[in-house]
Amino acid sequence: YTVLDNNWKVALISQVDLPTSSRTLDSGLSTGVDAWTFQPKISAGKGSSNGFFYGFLGYGLRSNNHNDFLNFGVEGGLKVSEKVSFIINVNRLQNINNGDPSVDSDANISTGFYTSFQEYTGYIFKLFFEDVYQGFGAFASLGGGGGANSVAASPALSLGVFRKW
Repeated sequence: YTVLDNNWKVALISQVDLPTSSRTLDSGLSTGVDAWTFQPKISAGKGSSNGFFYGFLGYGLRSNNHNDFLNFGVEGGLKVSEKVSFIINVNRLQNINNGDPSVDSDANISTGFYTSFQEYTGYIFKLFFEDVYQGFGAFASLGGGGGANSVAASPALSLGVFRKW
């Protein structure tokens, strides 16, 4: 829902996640979170021909005694030249620690898979090359994490090719 639509764009967002968990009895591992999540968010951003800035703030309410979480982030982009853009994104999922620790199995806690107390700070750097050849472009991104609890923090590299229509 758009709240403000002038130089700054402000919107309210409602995100709902379904309980997607199934548990393997032999290992005790879970394939998702066994809880409904309702996450209201507010986002605001501003753009120009040379770049953009965007930020969001949300609060995730979870059922089944799982921890709630605060989720916030910012992203900014700059057009370096006519065909090259650079984007940086930082986001945080902060556990509120208001759930029941017994909802997590010992296997989930030891592996960090889908525990109720996951949290992280994620960083992504993106570089876009537009109209490299007949409308085709390329991008590269490098992402990583820090301040993590029960999540993988290894870096990820992505490369891609796209076509503008």
